[in-house]
Amino acid sequence: MNKKPPYYELDHDTRRIAEVVTELAEDLASIQGCKTAQDNMLSLTRELAARLGLHVQPPEPKPEGTVVPFKPKSFRIVSSELKKD
Repeated sequence: MNKKPPYYELDHDTRRIAEVVTELAEDLASIQGCKTAQDNMLSLTRELAARLGLHVQPPEPKPEGTVVPFKPKSFRIVSSELKKD
């Protein structure tokens, strides 16, 4: 294509929907376990945003966390039987 982005003109409502969907896709990319999958998803969303002339907010960095496994014995099942009079 010889034309520079944006290639398409969208009405206000369609533009907002496209921006939200693109932001959701970028959030989804941020939780990918595989760095290659994450990079590929971000590449696609950024290309789409450029072609449509979207102003997409980058996802906020998520704090790193640690998974702490619980020992099976640390849980108890408590049951209560309520009697009806």
